[in-house]
Amino acid sequence: MKVLGIPTKIEPSFWVLSLFLASSRISSPPLLFEWAVIVFISVMFHELGHALVGRRFGLSPQIKLYSMGGLTSWSEPKEISPLKRLAISLAGPAAGFLLGGICYIAGPPLLNSGRSELFTVAYHDLIWINIGWGFFNLLPMLPLDGGNVVLTLESWLTKKHDQIFSRAISLLTSLSIIYLAFMRRSSWVAILGIWFAYSNASYLLQRLKRSRDQKLQSKLTEAREEIDAGNLDAALKISTEVKKKALTDWVRSEASRLIIFIFIKQDRYKEAEEELIRFNGLFGPDHYLQGMLSFKKKEMAQAIPDLQKVFDETSDSQVGLMLGLALMAERRYADVLDLSMLSAMSSVALPLLIDLQIAAFHNNAFEISVQAGGLAYEQQQDPNTAYNVACAFARASDATQSLVWLERALASGFSDKNLLNTDPDLQAIRSDPRFDQLLERYGEIGGQNS
Repeated sequence: MKVLGIPTKIEPSFWVLSLFLASSRISSPPLLFEWAVIVFISVMFHELGHALVGRRFGLSPQIKLYSMGGLTSWSEPKEISPLKRLAISLAGPAAGFLLGGICYIAGPPLLNSGRSELFTVAYHDLIWINIGWGFFNLLPMLPLDGGNVVLTLESWLTKKHDQIFSRAISLLTSLSIIYLAFMRRSSWVAILGIWFAYSNASYLLQRLKRSRDQKLQSKLTEAREEIDAGNLDAALKISTEVKKKALTDWVRSEASRLIIFIFIKQDRYKEAEEELIRFNGLFGPDHYLQGMLSFKKKEMAQAIPDLQKVFDETSDSQVGLMLGLALMAERRYADVLDLSMLSAMSSVALPLLIDLQIAAFHNNAFEISVQAGGLAYEQQQDPNTAYNVACAFARASDATQSLVWLERALASGFSDKNLLNTDPDLQAIRSDPRFDQLLERYGEIGGQNS
């Protein structure tokens, strides 16, 4: 649904949490219902504060009400100034204070007029949720709005985005909240404090691990250089040491990828496969390594889907070349031809087309052979390429085109007299008078017919 033109999603968990917070009212359904309505109105008002200010600054807001309250995010995030970020963060609590303030001022005259108990409870709930929760939300503790204010100030003043200071402040604040909650025996606030402490401590721990593992990056670079130099054993030793020392998944996974790559290069397929199985279980499938392993093991049918996926995602010409050779091994010549004509394959198209020309010819796919040869000849006027096209046309019983391409071969420098007279692939055109006339024009290279 949309509220003031803003896409809004309300998850069932929002209502579950709201009712849980008012579990003491279970014996009074009207008061329980009143609480759920007041929580919805207040949280929605708070999130609209964020959303409307963000929209004023050119952002595209979307609101979600879920188990942790409300969340305003941006469908098309873009960079805005720190002051605008501060305004967005403070707009939510400000909206709550506005609503709570209006109720605080307008409420007493209505209460004095003898309103019902339900009205009185609703009044106090509105004050508590919008003002009480509003002040709590301004505590310097991520992911609360107060924590986001500190985060914005940190990145603004330090010109860094590592969040160390704001996360440390958030952790200290959450520990203080836990202490006070236990002192006042407020279990729900204690649970919130524990969750905030855990999330911020986890972030800081990961930052420490990443900081330590950044020192291992130079070792990974050294391993890659050893691979490029052909020193695979040295590269394997370095990668294995890095994998053992790594604390973060991103370094551990990169070291594992290098180990698998080296095993494949060394034709140690069993070890590569075992390492790849472990890698997939920890980090998810790596289609490049799986495709490369299958390709090297000559399991082309298994290699094609993985290589195709990688090529579709990266347009890497070397991956495309492997894919083309795998398709060729499976005699999917038309697919190889289509692949070779992609712009991403321009740097490797010529050798692929020449291989395709020969492979298709030997498997009687003469139409594909002449197309591949023709495209290869356009890139490089090699006499052997033209000669092979002539042979393919002769095998396909197209004497005219065969002679056209034979002339191109001769004009490009083809001069193997013996092959012209003995090659069985040209047998179909040797009895054609145009064959002798062609050879005479080019210096009687061929001599007599066979």
